Order: sequence, then structure tokens, then C-alpha cells
Amino acid sequence: MTARKPTVMLSISVLALAALAAPAPPGFAQSIAPTTATPDDPSPDDGTAVEDPEDTLADLTFANGVRVVFSHSPSSEDYGLLQKGHGGQNAPVVPLPLDNMLDAYLEVTPRSLPVPRLLLDEPRDDSTPPPDLQGRTVTASPIVARQLAVPGSASSASEAPTCNSGYFWHPDWSDSAIPGRKPKAYYSADFGGKERYTNSFVYNCTPAGSPSSLNARHRIYYMNAFGNYVKQYDGQVPPDDWEVKTKGSVMRYRMVAYSDGWNSDPTCGGGTCKYHREGFFGS
Repeated sequence: MTARKPTVMLSISVLALAALAAPAPPGFAQSIAPTTATPDDPSPDDGTAVEDPEDTLADLTFANGVRVVFSHSPSSEDYGLLQKGHGGQNAPVVPLPLDNMLDAYLEVTPRSLPVPRLLLDEPRDDSTPPPDLQGRTVTASPIVARQLAVPGSASSASEAPTCNSGYFWHPDWSDSAIPGRKPKAYYSADFGGKERYTNSFVYNCTPAGSPSSLNARHRIYYMNAFGNYVKQYDGQVPPDDWEVKTKGSVMRYRMVAYSDGWNSDPTCGGGTCKYHREGFFGS
């Protein structure tokens, strides 16, 4: 991962150097069609290596405890949005689905907070700069901000994800939390083909205070020009935590795989080891 000096923000104070640069070339859609997955297909490599690493563009924490990270993968030119929180305490602050990462960032941050320059380079349907960008500082440095006010568009704590109800209104898949849930991979080829984004939600319903090894896991991939799936993200969600990851930018074949740290053992914790998983492909 490229090392960069962060721009540190306390509350919404600004310590950033404005820098504008020419946009990077947009990503390109892949043209190789995969074979539609079958229930017997094995999950992709379950190793820990991420082959398409991310650079952090902004690391934000909101007053409700939710952490939000905007990122960019130089190799694939895909973008990432990560939201993390705690069971029953808070809910995601960035509404999904999203049109693009720039609009999402502008919607949930105060005007005094600089905007990461690379967010302006993501391909968008409308090339006209959004009105909310006017007057805001644009910086090439990573942004770090703490204790930001929760935006009015965010879900309330009463809408926090639970083991019995997920997060997305219309998911392509939704597997409720039951003991012994087997690993599973979902392919965009089974839901219409190439898509701009993968959106994956995991809530680890294992009781708080359980060993950290009892994590729930989701891994996100895209298909490269050689027809191989490249791992872009590997998230391990601790007990009683939730995580939402959006990854993508341009039209590609995409995939997400799920597993857990207790090897799907239905007797783990007397049946208390379980997690909810759901998601969809598209913007």
C-alpha cells in the first residue's frame, strides 16, 4: 500500500493542503463472460492476501461510533466505501445504494472538510461537478476526521441491523443468522452480468465478549481481463459487530464470498455462533 502522510482532522477542523491534478484514466469494462456459478463451485482462494490493495482516501468517525472509510485501488481503479459499527448501537451513516463515491462523501461530511481529489476521478453519469462541491477545498492528502456530526440522511439507532433483519431494502441474497450456516459465494453473473458495485453486509451475531477468532468474513473480487477473480477486500467482522462494504466503479463481473471463524460448527458456543449475510450487485 502506498504510504502517504495523513491530513489529521479533530472534529471538523481543517489541516489540509489543496492540490488539484489531472484526472486519472477511467477504468474499463471487462469483456470476458464467466460461466455461471453452480452450487457445487468451490469458493475462491481463502488466503489472506489482497491482490488489489486499497489506498485510504478518508478515514472518518461519526459521533454515533460508526467508522466510514473511503478508498481507492490504483491497480483496478475501483473505489471502496467501508462502514463499521456495533450491534444494536448504531447503523450505517451513508445511504445505499449510491450513485457514486463523490456524491456519497459530500452528503455525509461538513463543508469545512476537504474533499479527496481522487473521488473526482471516478467515472460518473454526469460529468458536471455537483453543486455541493462548490467552495470546498480539494486535497491530494488523505483525510482523517473524528467525532463528525451524524448526517440527517443517516439511519437512526432504532434502525440498527439485527440478527433477524438485515440492512438492504432489496438484496439479491439474504441469509439469516442460523447456526451451521455453510460458506457461500455469490456471482454477479447470476444476477444480470457485469455490475458497477458489489455491496455486502455482514452482522456477526456471536455474543459480545466472545473470542476474536470467532469472526464472520466477507471477501470481494472482480474478474480481470484474463478471466481470473482478483481479491479486492477481505473483511473479518468481530462478534457483535456489523460491516457494510461497497466496492467497484466500472462495469465488471464481480463476486463476494462468505465464511466464518468457527468452520460452520453448529455447536459452537452452544449454538450462539452465527452471522447474517446479505448483499446486492449494482449501484
